[in-house]
Amino acid sequence: MGAVAFNGGLLLAVLYIPASLVYAGMGLPHGGIVAAVSAVPLLLLIKRFYRAGKFIDGKLANALEDFDEFRVCSKGFPGYRFVDLFNALEAFAKDDAKATRIESQHSEGLQAIVAREFASDETRTIMTPSRFSRPVDHDQERFFAADTFYIFRELPCGEVGKGVVLRLRRPEYSAEVYLEVGARLASRAETIIEFIVKYAGRNSIYRNRTIEVAFEAELRQLPWGEVEQGTEIDVLIKPPSDVTRDNIVLDETVSAVLERNIIDVHRRREALLALGVPSTRGVLFYGPPGTGKTYTCKYIAHRLEDATVVVASGHALHRIKSVFNVARMLQPSVVVLEDVDLVFASRDQNMHGSSVGELLDELDGFAKDAAVIFILTTNAIERVEAAIKDRPGRISQCILFDLPSATLRDQYLRKFLAPYDSGELDVERLVKATDRSSQAFLKEFVFRGVQIASENYSGEKAGLKLENTHFDEALDEMKQSAGRQGAAIVGFHGGEV
Repeated sequence: MGAVAFNGGLLLAVLYIPASLVYAGMGLPHGGIVAAVSAVPLLLLIKRFYRAGKFIDGKLANALEDFDEFRVCSKGFPGYRFVDLFNALEAFAKDDAKATRIESQHSEGLQAIVAREFASDETRTIMTPSRFSRPVDHDQERFFAADTFYIFRELPCGEVGKGVVLRLRRPEYSAEVYLEVGARLASRAETIIEFIVKYAGRNSIYRNRTIEVAFEAELRQLPWGEVEQGTEIDVLIKPPSDVTRDNIVLDETVSAVLERNIIDVHRRREALLALGVPSTRGVLFYGPPGTGKTYTCKYIAHRLEDATVVVASGHALHRIKSVFNVARMLQPSVVVLEDVDLVFASRDQNMHGSSVGELLDELDGFAKDAAVIFILTTNAIERVEAAIKDRPGRISQCILFDLPSATLRDQYLRKFLAPYDSGELDVERLVKATDRSSQAFLKEFVFRGVQIASENYSGEKAGLKLENTHFDEALDEMKQSAGRQGAAIVGFHGGEV
């Protein structure tokens, strides 16, 4: 309405100037005053003419023939896709010598700009857009313009003739981003969007990385009270895994099963598919807390350098479809769902029944040639919904991560003790003293012994001398006043405390 009123005012200004001059020329009363007043609409027109050179629709129309006849297609994406789409457009702009880039922020969509539908001249004037930050690595972020137009003469998806306009914007107060394409044919605009989305996915900053899918939490009012749920999806890049074969201790049987069901399936996917073996595989890690399930997932992430590892836990498990959509886009991928018993418990005692159903649908919905491996972890396998764990095809292998045997405890302790002077330590005695202890307990046990030994030491790590008395004190302290349940919490499941 404001634009209509303003344009009406311009029309009146255009009509008033010649009319006032005619009026004055006819010698009618107060003709001089009427003619003098025409300076006001004249100044208005001059100002409007000057400002028109800074209108976004004018800039686009000057660069694109038949701009007023363009057809616009638009597609929305979660906010985490912004960087990938931005990188795609920047790559195309670098390859097109005639490409034009305009940073300007407008509340109107591209279709409204093509139709020149603005609330006022102020909203169509080119304005420097706001900038917002997005992580581009686990330890790096960049600032991006919230609204950018690109004019291309040619794109890799084919000759576009007299040009197209693309726009990438993140509206104010929104976590979503929009890719808009204007072309002479709607079918051409659709083709360009599809091409850009595929290109952005193939060249994603998240590909071949370890990423965590997270959701912003909010409170929803449900019949039984307020429940915290996930809303806006985000993807966080995690640091590269440094867990290698040299710094992990695995039971030989567990190691062999991991090689067969995860590493080999990933590396020989094409050959196995040719033999009729599905390339998807579901594996369930279970066992007491602190026995290495998450650590082993990090080890797998290190081994599969050419796969994307998608980690989800907590709120993200309620939005499993979104998690799996990320995994589909970034194939080949490994999906790690942590502590699944907290959300996907047996349906007869589960208030999240719809989440269980969604997980089952997703596990069944992947094609046999999908390059996706699923790893589910739980501390309480007995709580996990039977339809998940008891049906081959959804879960192909269960792997128990139990409290380490004496042999494994010996390996763990020697590995943790290696950086120090432990020549006088009776490691066999430590192994017996830590019977039915978790790997997490053993690590903390060594840390505590080192802390005690270093109280009156200020030299290098390799020169720190560890003695049996240091670890006797450490073990007593870790169990002191804890009681049986408290000792179990820190990972000691042995006898007397």
